[in-house]
Amino acid sequence: MIKIACFLLASQICIALPNDIYCFVGGWEGNSEVMYIDSLGNQTIGRGLNMSDPVVKRVVEEKGADEAFKFFVSKANENARNKVPQFSQLPKGAQWVLTDINYNLGQTKFGTFRKFIDAMNKKDFKRAAAELKDSKWYGQVGRRARHHVLLLESL
Repeated sequence: MIKIACFLLASQICIALPNDIYCFVGGWEGNSEVMYIDSLGNQTIGRGLNMSDPVVKRVVEEKGADEAFKFFVSKANENARNKVPQFSQLPKGAQWVLTDINYNLGQTKFGTFRKFIDAMNKKDFKRAAAELKDSKWYGQVGRRARHHVLLLESL
């Protein structure tokens, strides 16, 4: 029951599609059709697309914000799979948390979460949750981080 509630909380904008990773990530990002400045001072559009990054900017200009979002969620999922060889054997919630954190941080910063990634590789979800709590990221993203920790602790 806790797992279902966590998914629904994260996916408020698409409760009808609880098995959709794009919905899960997008539920945390919001969606803006106009450029805005994010909490770190970056020009951002769509669902958290950092336009200060030249690669993101090029993809958004070529595909539009919605397709760019899907492209980068897919890339985040691919990177999470590369970092966690057991990815496909993990519960769906763990897979979604890995993909979402990778999307939120980007590939390089995600790779610095070595202890978290190690715990996920060992399917030690309680330790993975503790590692998230012990990160700077946990204090920066608020509700999103608390949700992910609760979800992992429930597995």
